[in-house]
Amino acid sequence: LTELAQVRRIGVAISRGGWQGGVDGGAAPIRDATGAVIAGIGISGPAIRLRSHARARYAPMVADAAAKISRALGSKPELRSRASGEN
Repeated sequence: LTELAQVRRIGVAISRGGWQGGVDGGAAPIRDATGAVIAGIGISGPAIRLRSHARARYAPMVADAAAKISRALGSKPELRSRASGEN
């Protein structure tokens, strides 16, 4: 639950070899006009290159890209909490 809370707080899910050993990455949701998650955008690369400082650098970029695409699809920030059940 702590990890899920962090994902909601920063807007990016971080993978440390969960998909494939030696590959790390991060992804953020893309939402439609109703606030529902319809897609995702992310980055991945060799774990040796995506150490914690690199993940910290790229995570905001991934979240920003997802937010821009979501806005282009009509998503509004206030819909996020209602669609995902957040309060």
